[in-house]
Amino acid sequence: MTKPLHQVDVGVEVASAKLDLAISNNITRSGLPPQVLNHPTAITRWLRTLPPAVHLVCESTGPYHLALLRTYWQRGVTVSRVNPEQVRAFARSRRQFAKTDRLDAKLLADFAGALAPPPTRAPEPMREQLRELHTRRAQLVAVRADELKRQEQPSLGKVATASLRRSLAFLTREITTRPDLPPTHRQPRRIGALCLSQRPVQGASPHPRRPPGRAPSPLHGGALRHAL
Repeated sequence: MTKPLHQVDVGVEVASAKLDLAISNNITRSGLPPQVLNHPTAITRWLRTLPPAVHLVCESTGPYHLALLRTYWQRGVTVSRVNPEQVRAFARSRRQFAKTDRLDAKLLADFAGALAPPPTRAPEPMREQLRELHTRRAQLVAVRADELKRQEQPSLGKVATASLRRSLAFLTREITTRPDLPPTHRQPRRIGALCLSQRPVQGASPHPRRPPGRAPSPLHGGALRHAL
């Protein structure tokens, strides 16, 4: 990727409560705060102070970076979400082994300054909704598995057993597909409808191959049809 002449690379180390910020070695600039609260109001206020040619770089950190990326995209800020393995390899190449949030932010800025990673595009709204529904269903399945284990405890009394049965009935309704349930209880059907509504990628096979030895994804091929 060709880097714009006056682009400012800012490394953002994302944590649950705060963002640590740093600028690449080859740029001298004042006015960047060392930290910002990881809260939409604080982030939006900070983004308003950035120059137009700013380029933010962060790693994938599960739920913490997703809300941050949405804020960046809504404000029209260029952002690159980079692979943590590549950043670690870059650190090893510089023999940098110390780790603090501040140093990690600086490493991200230098990584962007040296390698110019491409911007990460905002996902299509439908695909984002699909990801959220799939994640939510996986959470419900995990909770139901825990409740099934509790049901096997021999010391359970009648009150606890009745409570577990009610809980399991509710979770099963949320997870399974039944057309007679209200729309809020049709998560698998909604996931399937979103999958089928997506336009296929040009040139992609309608039956993509999976790597040898890997089990099919719950949303892959026949597994998807069974989920519907």
